[in-house]
Amino acid sequence: MLIGTSILPVPEHPRIRHLGFVDDTDKFDAMAAADLLIMPSYFESLSMVALEAWGTGRPVLSNGKCDVLKGQSIRSNAGLYYETYSEFLETLHALEHNRWLNAALGRNGRQFFREHYDWPVVERKYLDMFERLSLEPPGKPMDSLPGWLERRRQNLPPAEYVLAGLPNGPSLADRREASVALETDHSARDISEPEARVEERHDRVRSTGGGSRPHQRRGYNRSRRSGGPPR
Repeated sequence: MLIGTSILPVPEHPRIRHLGFVDDTDKFDAMAAADLLIMPSYFESLSMVALEAWGTGRPVLSNGKCDVLKGQSIRSNAGLYYETYSEFLETLHALEHNRWLNAALGRNGRQFFREHYDWPVVERKYLDMFERLSLEPPGKPMDSLPGWLERRRQNLPPAEYVLAGLPNGPSLADRREASVALETDHSARDISEPEARVEERHDRVRSTGGGSRPHQRRGYNRSRRSGGPPR
């Protein structure tokens, strides 16, 4: 049973039914009547539909190449994930033919949803955040916006270095706040390496004689091929 707007062509098969876009009532009825939810998306930042499936007590089979889905499945212990076609077949077969496993993962998903994403829990998190912010001293005023030249000053590390330093992979921490500090005072390697490449290119030009001689027009102040006096 496929639900949602079709982006890829859906094959015509008697065991495949595409309902298209449905309202919330039909969507939750379909989830409650299903054995499991398959989430093949690779680009997910939270996956609301996975949380909705866990809220109804259904396990989730997700794409293991998505760090978010893989991390949610591991932390909740409420789903399986795959990265290859063979793994997809085996995990799907396990959830379909092992009722005890299906039921256990569904119960874990419902408990995970109630502990982290149920409305009273979300409301309490917001109220705690507002209470903490009300007790903290006010921050300093916002700095004035930089000018045109300051905005174009190259005083930050290249984007490839910043991305290389970011954490990747599924988050396995449960109820632990992990903070990642980005170094604003860039190291000498961050800035000096591009400049070193530029300086190396200049040195290479100087070593080959490029730019060391004054510009000469072709044939100016040179002897003729016939051996006559220079022009």
